Amino acid sequence: MNRRSVLAISLMFFLVGVLGVVSRINVAEAVITTVYIRSDGRVDPIGAPITSSDNVTYTFTNDLYWQLVVERDDIVIDGSGFKLLGNGTGKGVDLAGTTNVTVGNLEIRGFQHGIWLFNGSQ
Repeated sequence: MNRRSVLAISLMFFLVGVLGVVSRINVAEAVITTVYIRSDGRVDPIGAPITSSDNVTYTFTNDLYWQLVVERDDIVIDGSGFKLLGNGTGKGVDLAGTTNVTVGNLEIRGFQHGIWLFNGSQ
Protein backbone atom coordinates (compact mmCIF):
# COMPACT_ATOMS: atom_id res chain seq x y z
CA MET A 1 0.00 0.00 0.00
CA ASN A 2 1.16 3.44 -0.70
CA ARG A 3 1.44 6.14 1.89
CA ARG A 4 -1.67 8.00 0.72
CA SER A 5 -3.89 4.89 1.12
CA VAL A 6 -2.57 4.22 4.62
CA LEU A 7 -3.25 7.83 5.59
CA ALA A 8 -6.80 7.70 4.16
CA ILE A 9 -7.61 4.44 5.98
CA SER A 10 -6.14 5.77 9.25
CA LEU A 11 -8.21 8.94 8.95
CA MET A 12 -11.35 6.90 8.28
CA PHE A 13 -10.81 4.76 11.40
CA PHE A 14 -10.13 7.88 13.45
CA LEU A 15 -13.36 9.55 12.30
CA VAL A 16 -15.42 6.41 12.92
CA GLY A 17 -13.96 6.19 16.44
CA VAL A 18 -14.67 9.86 17.19
CA LEU A 19 -18.24 9.60 15.90
CA GLY A 20 -18.79 6.49 18.02
CA VAL A 21 -17.70 8.34 21.15
CA VAL A 22 -19.76 11.44 20.35
CA SER A 23 -22.89 9.38 19.78
CA ARG A 24 -22.62 7.97 23.32
CA ILE A 25 -22.56 11.36 25.08
CA ASN A 26 -25.75 11.89 27.06
CA VAL A 27 -27.26 15.35 27.14
CA ALA A 28 -28.41 16.46 30.58
CA GLU A 29 -31.94 17.83 30.67
CA ALA A 30 -33.44 20.04 33.33
CA VAL A 31 -36.23 18.17 35.08
CA ILE A 32 -38.83 20.22 36.86
CA THR A 33 -40.22 18.39 39.85
CA THR A 34 -41.81 21.26 41.79
CA VAL A 35 -43.77 24.38 40.93
CA TYR A 36 -43.91 27.15 43.53
CA ILE A 37 -46.26 29.98 44.29
CA ARG A 38 -43.70 32.13 46.09
CA SER A 39 -44.48 34.35 49.07
CA ASP A 40 -44.06 37.44 46.86
CA GLY A 41 -46.69 36.12 44.42
CA ARG A 42 -44.39 34.83 41.64
CA VAL A 43 -45.04 31.48 40.03
CA ASP A 44 -41.73 29.62 39.73
CA PRO A 45 -40.52 28.37 37.29
CA ILE A 46 -41.64 30.86 34.67
CA GLY A 47 -43.76 29.04 32.12
CA ALA A 48 -45.49 26.74 34.61
CA PRO A 49 -49.15 26.33 33.64
CA ILE A 50 -50.47 28.61 36.41
CA THR A 51 -51.33 32.26 35.89
CA SER A 52 -52.40 35.14 38.09
CA SER A 53 -53.25 38.72 37.23
CA ASP A 54 -53.73 39.92 40.82
CA ASN A 55 -51.44 37.67 42.94
CA VAL A 56 -54.58 36.49 44.77
CA THR A 57 -56.27 34.07 42.37
CA TYR A 58 -53.97 31.53 40.70
CA THR A 59 -55.55 29.69 37.78
CA PHE A 60 -54.32 26.51 36.11
CA THR A 61 -54.04 26.78 32.32
CA ASN A 62 -53.19 23.11 31.75
CA ASP A 63 -52.58 19.87 33.64
CA LEU A 64 -49.59 20.01 35.99
CA TYR A 65 -47.33 16.97 36.36
CA TRP A 66 -45.34 18.16 39.38
CA GLN A 67 -45.82 18.97 43.02
CA LEU A 68 -47.20 22.44 43.81
CA VAL A 69 -45.66 24.18 46.85
CA VAL A 70 -47.56 27.21 48.11
CA GLU A 71 -45.63 29.79 50.12
CA ARG A 72 -48.18 32.65 49.87
CA ASP A 73 -51.07 33.26 52.30
CA ASP A 74 -54.58 34.51 51.52
CA ILE A 75 -54.90 33.15 47.97
CA VAL A 76 -57.24 31.05 45.86
CA ILE A 77 -55.97 28.25 43.62
CA ASP A 78 -58.46 27.54 40.84
CA GLY A 79 -57.68 24.31 39.01
CA SER A 80 -60.12 25.25 36.21
CA GLY A 81 -60.98 21.56 35.85
CA PHE A 82 -57.37 20.57 35.11
CA LYS A 83 -55.42 17.84 36.90
CA LEU A 84 -52.43 17.78 39.21
CA LEU A 85 -50.73 14.46 38.48
CA GLY A 86 -47.88 12.74 40.30
CA ASN A 87 -45.88 9.53 40.15
CA GLY A 88 -47.25 7.93 43.33
CA THR A 89 -45.05 9.71 45.86
CA GLY A 90 -44.80 13.11 47.53
CA LYS A 91 -47.37 15.82 48.12
CA GLY A 92 -49.69 17.17 45.45
CA VAL A 93 -50.36 20.59 46.95
CA ASP A 94 -48.02 21.46 49.82
CA LEU A 95 -49.62 24.12 52.02
CA ALA A 96 -47.23 23.73 54.98
CA GLY A 97 -47.12 26.91 57.05
CA THR A 98 -49.72 28.78 55.00
CA THR A 99 -52.92 30.51 56.13
CA ASN A 100 -56.22 31.04 54.32
CA VAL A 101 -55.49 29.18 51.06
CA THR A 102 -58.47 27.86 49.09
CA VAL A 103 -57.95 25.06 46.55
CA GLY A 104 -60.83 24.23 44.23
CA ASN A 105 -61.88 22.79 40.89
CA LEU A 106 -58.73 20.64 40.77
CA GLU A 107 -58.39 16.88 40.43
CA ILE A 108 -55.34 15.59 42.29
CA ARG A 109 -54.03 12.10 41.51
CA GLY A 110 -50.90 10.03 41.92
CA PHE A 111 -49.42 11.48 45.11
CA GLN A 112 -48.86 9.94 48.52
CA HIS A 113 -50.68 12.99 49.98
CA GLY A 114 -53.13 14.99 47.85
CA ILE A 115 -53.10 18.16 49.94
CA TRP A 116 -50.53 18.55 52.72
CA LEU A 117 -51.41 21.01 55.47
CA PHE A 118 -48.88 21.14 58.29
CA ASN A 119 -48.42 23.94 60.77
CA GLY A 120 -50.87 26.15 58.93
CA SER A 121 -54.57 26.88 58.85
CA GLN A 122 -57.38 27.23 56.36
